[in-house]
Amino acid sequence: MGSEQTAPRGFTLLELLIVVVIVGILATVAIPNFRKSIEKAKVKDVQAALSAVSSAERVYRLDQGGYGTLANLTANNYIADPDAGNSNPDWSFAAAGSGAAYTATATRTGGGYNGNTILIDQNYTGSPAYNGKIYDGTHPLRD
Repeated sequence: MGSEQTAPRGFTLLELLIVVVIVGILATVAIPNFRKSIEKAKVKDVQAALSAVSSAERVYRLDQGGYGTLANLTANNYIADPDAGNSNPDWSFAAAGSGAAYTATATRTGGGYNGNTILIDQNYTGSPAYNGKIYDGTHPLRD
C-alpha cells in the first residue's frame, strides 16, 4: 500500500465567477473609502499650512501694526510660500489682511473636490466650525 497522489483539479467556471464577483464587491466598498481617506489626509495637510499662516499673521501684526496678505508674509520671511515649488499641488492659498482683520483661504484644485475651500480668520469664527473649532469652509469632509 503506497501513498496515492491525486492530480490537482482545476477551477470550474462557476468557482471563478464567484471569486470575480466577491472581488468586485470588495472593490466597490474599498475604493471609495480609500479615496475618502486620501482626501482626509490632504485636508489635514492643508490645516497645518493654514495654521502656519495664522501664526505668521499674528507675528506680522505685532511687528507691522496690522495683518498682511500672503505676499506680505512671504516677502518679509514670516512664512514660506505654501504655493511655491508646487509643494502643495492639491491646494491654492490666499491670505488677505488689513488692519485688524484677515482671512486665509485654501482652495482645492483638481479632483472630485475641485473648488472646495477651507477658511480661517483672526477670530477662528465662521459657520459650522471645521475640525472642532478652528477651521471653517465648504469642504465636504468637515468633521
